[in-house]
Amino acid sequence: MLALGGRFFAEDAVVARAGVSVGVGVDVKMLTAGESLSEPLTLYGPFHRLGNPNTQSAAVSRSMVESGKLWGRAPRQGGNTTAQAWRGSIPKDAKPGSVEFYTTVKPKPYDRSLPGQGAWEAGKEAGVNFFVKDSDEWASIPIIITEAR
Repeated sequence: MLALGGRFFAEDAVVARAGVSVGVGVDVKMLTAGESLSEPLTLYGPFHRLGNPNTQSAAVSRSMVESGKLWGRAPRQGGNTTAQAWRGSIPKDAKPGSVEFYTTVKPKPYDRSLPGQGAWEAGKEAGVNFFVKDSDEWASIPIIITEAR
């Protein structure tokens, strides 16, 4: 089970991609950390993405659940490819397509991201993957989904 204190241990990791819970601490978690870890793993979060037909559709949420990754492009305000999400738990009134997650990748410091946002910039934060798909540049981080709507 996911420890809300931010620590996650090897015996919990064997449930990899078993499913998604209805909420933190309920049912089975989708864990992507691997099957055997020699040391505790630090998790950052919770973070969430809000359902939106333009940027966070139900199809996008399903791909996040299936892949265990959050993808992002260059932010509208400029900069390098960056995966972004809101800090904190998913709001109770969040629309379909919304997801809540934790990650093993430390986000940018508060003073280097927009207010209320978690950001992971390719080439700046350790653990952020950079790749090109269909001529678009992307950043991605591994995520552990705790709620999907």
